[in-house]
Amino acid sequence: MANRKEKTMSMLKKVNIIFYIILLISALTLPALATPKVAIVLGGGAARGFSHIGLLKSLEEQGIPIDLLVGTSIGSIIASLYASGYSTDNLQQIVSSLNMGDLVELNIPPKGGLIDSGRLQHYLNSLLEQKTFEQLSMPFYSVMTNLRTGEEVALNEGLVSLGVQASMSIPGLFPPIPIGENFYIDGGLKNAVPANVAHDQGADVIIAVDVTRDLDKVNYDNPLTNIELAFLLLIDGYVENNTEMAHVLISPEVGYTSYMHFEQVEYLIEQGYKAGLAHMNQIKNAILEQDPNFEFIPYISKGFSEEEVKRRTKNATKGALKLPRPLTLIPEITVDSLNEFTKVAISIGHGPLSLFNFGYAYGFHDEMGGHELFIRRSKRSMMGEFGVFMRKPAENNLLWGAYSETPMGKSSSFGTTYLSAGPISWQLAAKTEGIFKSKMITVDLGGKLTKKRDLTESYEISMVPSVQIHPFQNPFRLWETGLVYPYLYGTLEMGTSLTKLEKRLAYEVGLGGQFKLFGLYPFKMSVGIQTKPEQKPSLMLNIVGKDF
Repeated sequence: MANRKEKTMSMLKKVNIIFYIILLISALTLPALATPKVAIVLGGGAARGFSHIGLLKSLEEQGIPIDLLVGTSIGSIIASLYASGYSTDNLQQIVSSLNMGDLVELNIPPKGGLIDSGRLQHYLNSLLEQKTFEQLSMPFYSVMTNLRTGEEVALNEGLVSLGVQASMSIPGLFPPIPIGENFYIDGGLKNAVPANVAHDQGADVIIAVDVTRDLDKVNYDNPLTNIELAFLLLIDGYVENNTEMAHVLISPEVGYTSYMHFEQVEYLIEQGYKAGLAHMNQIKNAILEQDPNFEFIPYISKGFSEEEVKRRTKNATKGALKLPRPLTLIPEITVDSLNEFTKVAISIGHGPLSLFNFGYAYGFHDEMGGHELFIRRSKRSMMGEFGVFMRKPAENNLLWGAYSETPMGKSSSFGTTYLSAGPISWQLAAKTEGIFKSKMITVDLGGKLTKKRDLTESYEISMVPSVQIHPFQNPFRLWETGLVYPYLYGTLEMGTSLTKLEKRLAYEVGLGGQFKLFGLYPFKMSVGIQTKPEQKPSLMLNIVGKDF
């Protein structure tokens, strides 16, 4: 009996020990199990989405954990980079140095969209180090729309950059992106703020960011603006339904800042930061409702050094520019460098003609204008542009010419031109842009040495200063298709013959504009009146872009 009693007591002690161990383990693990899962949902809005960076920064400073990221359109871009290890400072550095003109190109004729986004996808893929969703440091869902069915899809597998590209592919502007057997377009068309995706993934606290709402300053007299508003109303119901699942809905005060305003990086990031701080008590209360003992410990994402980010963006841009381009028709309107008359042209380039473009031009000048065939090296060449042409003026015999233009640093260039017939034989020209710059005034300076084909075979030297006056600091939206920075310009050419010193003055004044098609594709356009000694005033029209 004694032995049985001792065995019973020993067993009870063991049971008690096991029971206390279980209680201890439960006490240690219970807080971890109760920690709320916090999801950040970043909505679409093109350039306005840069405010997401400021919001993420405010969350870090206040110790708000981020366990899940969901993004659509620009929100998908920001979320993917953050989930891959870039800090908020890194993100600001990336978007501040971003030159969208290098990463997008016009499709002429259009193929699926007006602008090809292949270079942008390559750029993102390089920054993301070709990572798949499974390789990211935190869960991320890229939201897109199935073009065939109209269904919303939250992608969380495969190549991240491909999912991001699909999420931002605005139909008509960018071509749809094939993934598997389907084609996908911008997720914002169906779900601009996909808080429902975070809910479906089991998030306990959902913080959603909507940058599409503030429409206080609207020009209702603009029919295209009204179409845009009607389009927003079509998707507004989806936004309302899905944001109801968010515990906190944040709308940064970005006003009616255009979706194309990619230059306003600092302002937009600051507005996102302020919006995060303004909602911080609401965010913390939502977390404390799930876990009253939660401690908010500030943190900073490790990210990468400034030098490393600079290296990565440089390599990503360089790799994107090396991608082969499809055969394209390239339109242009330029001014003949020697005889200064307007020419319109169209050429075929890229694809198998990646090194040279072939084209036809017509010059509007009674004596030196006419039909022209040309071949030239692409403007994207690091060696600069050079070409040869044959022209049949209306009042002269067939002639030929050659020219070159070589970049000399970031803001200077040197060019040469030769013409087999006409009043000018050859010319050397140099130009430096921006020798003086202020918010309202830009001054350029050029110089020319010209060999004339006259009885004395004279040489002429001239200096050509030009001034641009920018009366407006902010751009104007051009029918919802682009931004324009208008300016007034004036050019004075002061020349003299080297054999017989005599002053010769020529003037040109006009109106110009720096355009960005859809806020992405840059080009310049100017219209002016030119006056030369002993000549009638002439109209000058010039359109210059990266590819035309």
